[in-house]
Amino acid sequence: MCSNQVDKLILAGNDKVVNTFTINPETGLTADNFKEPFAALKFDSEVKRVKFNGSKWILGVAEDEHVSVFNTETKATLHCKPGHAGCMAKSAQIDQSNSYIATTGTDGFLNIYKLSST
Repeated sequence: MCSNQVDKLILAGNDKVVNTFTINPETGLTADNFKEPFAALKFDSEVKRVKFNGSKWILGVAEDEHVSVFNTETKATLHCKPGHAGCMAKSAQIDQSNSYIATTGTDGFLNIYKLSST
């Protein structure tokens, strides 16, 4: 997944980490870009979904009931356990105003939360 920040590449695989890589705009994408990833999000279980909202937020949904949000500007991570207690979070999305996060889970509920300004 590429971000709208031309110097960032966001990757997640079968492990429990979502990495961001810095790309030098002058040299473009090379093997050197993948030598030192920055672990934006870490989970206790396998990452199932990663979304970039087109602004500053990277969302990660793990195989359990956790959702994490990474701010690419401040490098702050918000770990949240949405109200899907005992169930798996299925998806998450941040609105275009960067104010709210919505989560869905295997419990059938849609939960909406207010994001802090960080």
